[in-house]
Amino acid sequence: VPVGYVVDLTAPHLWVNCETNYKSSTFYEPKCGSAQCKVANTSFCHTCPIAARPFCHANTCGRLLENPVTHQSTIGEVAQDVIALRSTDGSNPSHLVRVPNFLFTCSPSAP
Repeated sequence: VPVGYVVDLTAPHLWVNCETNYKSSTFYEPKCGSAQCKVANTSFCHTCPIAARPFCHANTCGRLLENPVTHQSTIGEVAQDVIALRSTDGSNPSHLVRVPNFLFTCSPSAP
């Protein structure tokens, strides 16, 4: 399902609100200690509280996220999925480029 995003090129990683209409058949949440978590340079193992939010996955890699505009923080989970980006020559859009195993962070909301 096509979804538009604004990408902060100064951020160390991309984060997405996965709780709101995020549907994907290729979504994967890497477990703590996995190669993906090491690449993402995570600092802790994420656990879900008893009254967990719908998209919470236990034993996944956690990241502290900060909104660069509001400076509010939240905790997110490292995730992996396929993304497709439209290539361009700078003037004209071209074909879609598929990027498998793309790592990003799921946030419960935009902090």
